[in-house]
Amino acid sequence: MALLSPAGATTPPAPPLAYYGQDNGSLPPPHRRSFSADIRTDGTATIRRCRGYGEDACVEEVITLPDGAMKAIIAAVRDSGLAATPARKNDRPPIGGKGDWGRVWLNGEELALPRSPDPADAARVRAVLDTIKGAIPEQARARLRDALAALPKE
Repeated sequence: MALLSPAGATTPPAPPLAYYGQDNGSLPPPHRRSFSADIRTDGTATIRRCRGYGEDACVEEVITLPDGAMKAIIAAVRDSGLAATPARKNDRPPIGGKGDWGRVWLNGEELALPRSPDPADAARVRAVLDTIKGAIPEQARARLRDALAALPKE
């Protein structure tokens, strides 16, 4: 795995605030891509992009989120009502295709953002996922895409 920024921190990482995952579905390994972001309460995030299904073709970078991103995520979670009424999974999920999912931690409680939420919960889940995804600067995502493209292909 290639690391774009050195891991020089000796203190433990801050507690998690959100996790975002995305992939382009079940494809042959050379064509599969995934992206994830582990966002912490100190405003940093470890973002990662991979090709295939293993750990051999991955790049990651630790970034600082833009001002206001943390507040936007917390507001989206609160506005969604997911803490009071958690999202349910769709009992008839679609088969195949790209998707995204995640988790958030609010007041010590972990809330799931399922890949295939129940249709009644889909808009609430989508609003939070879109806010988390929007917190990751496109420039950082582009650096990972470029770094992954530069890795040797198997």
